[in-house]
Amino acid sequence: MTIPAWQALVIDEDAHDITTCACCDTQTHRALGDVRDGEVWLCWYTCRWTDGHMDRGLSFDLFFGDWREGAAPDTRWIVSVLYRKAADAFSVQDARNGRRWDKAGATVMNRDDVIGTDFAQEVFAILDAIFMKDPRLGIWRT
Repeated sequence: MTIPAWQALVIDEDAHDITTCACCDTQTHRALGDVRDGEVWLCWYTCRWTDGHMDRGLSFDLFFGDWREGAAPDTRWIVSVLYRKAADAFSVQDARNGRRWDKAGATVMNRDDVIGTDFAQEVFAILDAIFMKDPRLGIWRT
């Protein structure tokens, strides 16, 4: 597969949920969307951050593969990534260490499953596209 430049990828925004953080009473955001290369769907994503905890970063979960009902777990992959504004960098996380994916019904990727592979190029192109094109993330680009 040829990996397109992030500029060529299309972001389709979906829901933007806002709740109140229990510890600081500021807004916690969860933004969802899809990423396409032309008409070819690549993945769906969620981004999460809390206005009162910007120092904790912006977390991304990327969902690749077949997410139709009844699809086998080995046909779906989850990659978790953290963006830190101070470093202006993305970092692939060890997603298997988190309890939230215990019952995901998917292959949960760790850092070593992604970094140094051809798949990493696709992941980072997608992250760049989401980060630069999703208007809900504008606060992170300033």
